[in-house]
Amino acid sequence: MLDETNLHSLVDAGQILAALRTKHGDERVRQLEELQVGMATENVLGITSLILRAKVAYVDAEGRIASDSLVVKRLPLSLKQLELVDNCNSFEREIEFLAEYAPLLRERALGRWLPLVECYWGAERTLVMEDLCAGGYQSLVGTIGDLRTDVFTPEHVEAVLKVLAGLHAASAGIDWEQRFPRYLPHNPLFDGTDGEYFRSTLVSAIEGLLFLADARLTELYPEVMCWLREGDVFEELRRCGKRDEQTGQLEVKIVDYQLGKFAPASCDLFYFLYTSISHDLRLANEPGWLELYRREFNALVGEQFRLEEQRFEQHCRKNRIYGLMFATLCRPMLYMHKRTPSAEMSDEKFVEFMVRDYKGHEHNQSLKLEVDNIFVDLVCYYYSNKFGNAQ
Repeated sequence: MLDETNLHSLVDAGQILAALRTKHGDERVRQLEELQVGMATENVLGITSLILRAKVAYVDAEGRIASDSLVVKRLPLSLKQLELVDNCNSFEREIEFLAEYAPLLRERALGRWLPLVECYWGAERTLVMEDLCAGGYQSLVGTIGDLRTDVFTPEHVEAVLKVLAGLHAASAGIDWEQRFPRYLPHNPLFDGTDGEYFRSTLVSAIEGLLFLADARLTELYPEVMCWLREGDVFEELRRCGKRDEQTGQLEVKIVDYQLGKFAPASCDLFYFLYTSISHDLRLANEPGWLELYRREFNALVGEQFRLEEQRFEQHCRKNRIYGLMFATLCRPMLYMHKRTPSAEMSDEKFVEFMVRDYKGHEHNQSLKLEVDNIFVDLVCYYYSNKFGNAQ
């Protein structure tokens, strides 16, 4: 059982001091006076990391005691979680993103605000970052189960799409293959050290759902399932938001980059729309949301990078499969009561959390409707791309 003493031993005071000096300036932080450590969150669980909150008191340049709060993201304690971290290179990837990619994106944004969390220290598979809660941000989603309903309002969706457009616009024109070849796979989901894990995970998720699907789909279209390989965690839990006190507008930041890969921008769009938004709400609003994204993106980039309407529609048709794969993996999980475990994760809890066994849920009508919607979407995509005759 993790208590305050155990948690304190998981945070390096030297790393905290270095982070404070990066944040405030070397000359503004003389020494660390007090360090208190607790869990950063109890409802948004870290699957590939242990996330702690460090409340600190330090001596400033004038000899006065000042206080601050930081978030520490470090290796999880469960051996099963560590296996996943090693397979995905998640800490190395996130540290590299924050140390190399994020400064480049900020430089190219020419002073425009970007939705990137600040990282003040990153090495040795540990990150010390800004505490968004201390800055007034809140997770847009309380628990995974909240997504069974339309927890996201149209305002939330539009805020996220604008954030993605701004981030993508800052990356337009970078020669990623030349600058950062290490995490530029030919296929952004299938390749890389985590490819086999995602491959087996999605296959397992699909197999677990087959018996729930409408019989006509599994009998008539078995081929639909053969080429869906892998998936990812929920994108929406990587975002936190707050309202601007002056304008009242919703401001969103992205806080997690552990499983990020370079991919077409439309992959990001469909990750979000297919895992965060209900089927009916997405169908009713998707054309307008995609056009909002396209306008926002075009307003931020040079002429040569602008998305002409027909070209953008082609990108969306091609990359919609990423959203469908993630919906197949993630949306049914919303109906599993064990998807919101406590903040402390043991090997047993992690294994239980990752198992996708839907037997016993045959009479859950909400789950069956979710699965039916996924399979109908898959069949439509299959025919529109293989035969070109689906409407």
